[in-house]
Amino acid sequence: VVCVSRLSHEKYPECFLEAAEIAAEQNRRLLFLLVGTGPLESKLLQMAAKNPVGERIRLLGVRT
Repeated sequence: VVCVSRLSHEKYPECFLEAAEIAAEQNRRLLFLLVGTGPLESKLLQMAAKNPVGERIRLLGVRT
């Protein structure tokens, strides 16, 4: 599952991590990719580390 977004309050990327936890309960094979950078990047890294499915969440930064 992929989300491409600026990591800012306006885009609410925290919702992607919350949804990842719910979706992972339904399908244990899912991998979650968050593409982008922004002011919330460090907060999202911390959230992913604390998430029960954090080992399946990847923050990939900028891709061109």
